[in-house]
Amino acid sequence: MERNSKSVGSHIIAITLIVLLVLFSASIIFFGILFGTVGFFHISNSSYDSIWSVCLFILLLSVVSGFLELFEYLLKIIITGISAQHKVTVLLKYGVELLFLYGSLSIVDDWMESISLSSYSKLFFAILILVIGNIDSLQKKKHKNK
Repeated sequence: MERNSKSVGSHIIAITLIVLLVLFSASIIFFGILFGTVGFFHISNSSYDSIWSVCLFILLLSVVSGFLELFEYLLKIIITGISAQHKVTVLLKYGVELLFLYGSLSIVDDWMESISLSSYSKLFFAILILVIGNIDSLQKKKHKNK
């Protein structure tokens, strides 16, 4: 009987430590994204009212981008079916993705009065998100060619 109580206690401690580790990792990722976005706003000379408006901007951008990603995916399927050349298809897919990222940034920027981004800032931010989002696929293609 005593052994089971020690076993249950050790399981509770292990689960608590795992939950704390996951929360710590998630908070590091969130604050990295938050301070990266704040840093981008400072570099691009864009304005925001408070840190909470930046948090809301990130949240709305995630929601809008997720919704528009459905249409982006359908358009990429159509492009793959139409285009015969692989290089043209890849360029068109990146162009479509950049267009939808820019559109998402524009929609969220128009919705939020507490944040103002210039057109160049939106374009640069969209290109930055595109490059960061496709680093894995670019690395895989680089190693595949060797």
